[in-house]
Amino acid sequence: MSWIKENKFLAGFTAATVVGAGALGFLLFQAKGKYDQASTNFEQESLELNRLQTSKPFPNDENVKKLDAQKKQYAAAIAELQKGLGKLEIPLEQISPQQFMDRLRSTVDSIKQRAGENSVKLNGDVGNLGFDRYLSEPPRAEAAPALARELKAVEMILATLIKNRVTEIKDLARDEVPEERGGRAEADPAKPGGKSGKNAKDLVASSGVQIGYVTEQSNLMDTLNQIISAKEQFFIPRVVAFKSEKETGPLRNDPSVASNNVAPVPPPPQPGDPAAPPVPALPGVPPPGAIPGVAAAPPQRIIVGEEKVETTLRIEIVNFAAPATTASK
Repeated sequence: MSWIKENKFLAGFTAATVVGAGALGFLLFQAKGKYDQASTNFEQESLELNRLQTSKPFPNDENVKKLDAQKKQYAAAIAELQKGLGKLEIPLEQISPQQFMDRLRSTVDSIKQRAGENSVKLNGDVGNLGFDRYLSEPPRAEAAPALARELKAVEMILATLIKNRVTEIKDLARDEVPEERGGRAEADPAKPGGKSGKNAKDLVASSGVQIGYVTEQSNLMDTLNQIISAKEQFFIPRVVAFKSEKETGPLRNDPSVASNNVAPVPPPPQPGDPAAPPVPALPGVPPPGAIPGVAAAPPQRIIVGEEKVETTLRIEIVNFAAPATTASK
């Protein structure tokens, strides 16, 4: 302490030097940190610039304009496709619950009448088209339009089966539409910029119907093709299962048993038979039975193709969302 009192200038100068050195060190450390950060940012920007310069196409103004033009063409093509697909679905019409019940009863009566006229057996409650509960109670008001559209689609499928004179429609089960359970199928209002809400409707929605029926084998593929080629509604077959009424074939060496309940073809009449017509003689060809030791040809029998087929068919009734009315920016 006595030295500091005796050398005040020197002590003050030394203290100032120490404080200055500390401040200089802090500033140097801070500058070093900023330099490292700037160096890191420069390297990252250099890599990104190099990536952009070598990318194809290079994102300059000309290429950005071309990309925007392609996006607009793509959006226009999607809208046109949705517009075309919209023609392949039954329109969704506004209908009250009571109007739906009236339409259901009318459709049920029509289906049963057509089935009787074409000798098609409807097993159990198949003629109700899967809407049994709504014959006695009205649906939810918000469900009536969707139910009316599904009713029309199921009617189209059954009408095709009846028109092709299947033997029997054994069972029918349909999927409920979301509105029956209190769900929402409509899209939320679109947000600004063309972005839809969180609960936006999917571009494709579907419900299913499963039908079991019996038909002739020759009639099987024609019926299926007519269903899936309908112009009024887009149908997709999800499950197609077949089961022949005859699971085992006829015995190979049993000519007395006809295949598929078809009576054996009687042998051709022989010469001399009172009921046989005269057989014209051909030059150089001996008449039937004239060659000793040669047996007459056995009657021909149909092995497959005449049996009935029990079919289980699940059809998806597909509906498409309407094209967006707000263009994205």
